[in-house]
Amino acid sequence: MADEVLTERRGRVLLTTLNRPDARNAINHELAEGLVRAVEELDGDEGLTAGVLTGAGRGFCSGMDLKAFAARGAPKAVVRFLEDGAAKPLVAAIEGFAMAGGLELALTCDLLVAAKGAKLGIPEAGVGLFAAGGGLLRLPQRVPYGVAMEMALTADPIRAEQAFEYGLVIRLAAPGQAVEVALALAERIARNAPLALATSKRLIRSSQGCTEAEFWAMQRPQIPGVFESEDAKEGPRASPRSGRRSGAAARAARSLALGTRRPAVGRRPRVTPSLREGVTMLSELENLQPPPPAADLEEEGLAAWEASFEHDRQIWGELLAENVERLERGSYSLHWTDTTNSHWGTRVQPSSRGLTFNDINRSKAYGTIPDRADNRNLSPRGSVRAEHRDRMPVLEAYTLLDKYEIWADNVSTLYEEAKSRQWNSTTDIPWAELEPASEDLEKAACQFSTFLSEVEFVAGDFPSRWIYKIPQDFFEVKNFLVTQMMDEARHMEVFRKRALAGGGGLLHASPAFEWSMKAILEAPTHTMGTYLLNLLGEGFVLSVFRAGEFLARTTVDREIFRRCMQDEARHVAYGTMELKSYLENHPDPETALANMHRFADLGEVVLFTSFVDPCLLEPIAVLMGGSLAEIDEGFEGISFLWTTLREEYLQRCDRAGFDRRDRCQIPEFLPGMS
Repeated sequence: MADEVLTERRGRVLLTTLNRPDARNAINHELAEGLVRAVEELDGDEGLTAGVLTGAGRGFCSGMDLKAFAARGAPKAVVRFLEDGAAKPLVAAIEGFAMAGGLELALTCDLLVAAKGAKLGIPEAGVGLFAAGGGLLRLPQRVPYGVAMEMALTADPIRAEQAFEYGLVIRLAAPGQAVEVALALAERIARNAPLALATSKRLIRSSQGCTEAEFWAMQRPQIPGVFESEDAKEGPRASPRSGRRSGAAARAARSLALGTRRPAVGRRPRVTPSLREGVTMLSELENLQPPPPAADLEEEGLAAWEASFEHDRQIWGELLAENVERLERGSYSLHWTDTTNSHWGTRVQPSSRGLTFNDINRSKAYGTIPDRADNRNLSPRGSVRAEHRDRMPVLEAYTLLDKYEIWADNVSTLYEEAKSRQWNSTTDIPWAELEPASEDLEKAACQFSTFLSEVEFVAGDFPSRWIYKIPQDFFEVKNFLVTQMMDEARHMEVFRKRALAGGGGLLHASPAFEWSMKAILEAPTHTMGTYLLNLLGEGFVLSVFRAGEFLARTTVDREIFRRCMQDEARHVAYGTMELKSYLENHPDPETALANMHRFADLGEVVLFTSFVDPCLLEPIAVLMGGSLAEIDEGFEGISFLWTTLREEYLQRCDRAGFDRRDRCQIPEFLPGMS
């Protein structure tokens, strides 16, 4: 292969480098032909599953070599690559720039990784040309229409950070690290089954602009080759993450594969010949082996646990032998009395509230909170631990090691408040005083209680996902999150009791609520989930509780709202200050802010689906109006409350340094009430 293009195997990944750094990797005939040969190597070698394409020197590619173009015309090989690309997944790793035909090469790849500050553009209009290498087709498929049009008509490039916000770039890397990030992504892809990857890529690419009917017709003939392949039959050997389908999963796959919809109640679906053909084609799915039984999984887990401790037996076994030998000798260690490296002699004084975390943290020896927790074990902050570190285990679960990921300056104060304001829903609510209500109002109160029973404990489930990942150096946060879990257990309990105490019962769960809770529970980072839960979701509930005087029709309901409101206020305060700390202390604040906005753009919409669900809005309207007959008046009250809810949310974002006013996806007015 000519020196203009270099290839290097990295396991199952082929790294291809455009190697004309002195010419900004401009495309000439030799480079184009070398690129095509590299793609042929990637697609033709069964030992390769994915590829990375990058450029040598300061940038990715500057486009066509105009001197070579004037002398010999456009290289036919580059046209072949631009039109056909690679059959296997290909990731572009962009440093510096990808301009004109260089960006079009990148767009022919499946995924783009770019270093921060890199420029991407199609500047051909500035020299009397247009982007004829597929840029005008592929760019509008990956960025908003207006952005693509602006790039084509102004000839101005965008930076990688903007491209990341638009979704054109899917990973941002530090300058000089684009190849490493792209290789990691390609290696992750290469762990999956090659046939499934190639088919998925082909369908996604071919489906652009298709109708649903066209897509199902396109997908149908692909199914036997993949689902009956050795990869699918071998399952885990073909892909570390693959698993066997149960009969229910197979039926679900069949439904998706055939594009069938759930038939209307009382109607039998008409089975067409193509549907029968598809059912026959997929019948093998029903015969796939079920997942391994729980006993096998238990055995696997036990074996892994045993192997882990056997691996480290030299360390803990030595500790055991030393301690047993000492006891048998009848001697003492007394090393724990050595205060040389301790902070012995520290005396803390209680404040007017008693001895709080803030009081004991006034001592620098114990109150200095590291920016990064280097002790991934259970040793307490401030203890004598450095000299024992080499003999301590590393707890792999501790992954939230940077303070900015979880800290809030008010967390210790909120923890003390949470302890002092604990209440008991069994005895502190005057259940015996619950007055009878009309059926309309009782149904509304019970439906509202059903909503709160369904959603409240997500604020308990979510922190449980993260608490065990927080090292002991940040114990203040761990302790506060435990109180939040206890608060939400109490809220779920009290609203469940409220639904039953008035002679009604729980009413309807809601799919919309469930999707909102899923968005919170599966948030990619602790800060993102805390923002969505504490700042937006619980902020909404807090604002509703504050309107309790309009909703509560009994003294019992007013007392419940009052007590829950003080709990929710703590959670919202933590979420606000945690986001503020994250944005102020992140090592790359611009990227952190961009990622938070990207997350919020979708997160607000997902939670909005629950905010406007009839299982929530309509019972609130009945409670506000006073009866089902007055539901219209109740909705007028909700309309007023809506603007308050939204403004309070935006104010919390402002306090966190997260300006959402121009980007907020939650409409200013309740739909239908503007």
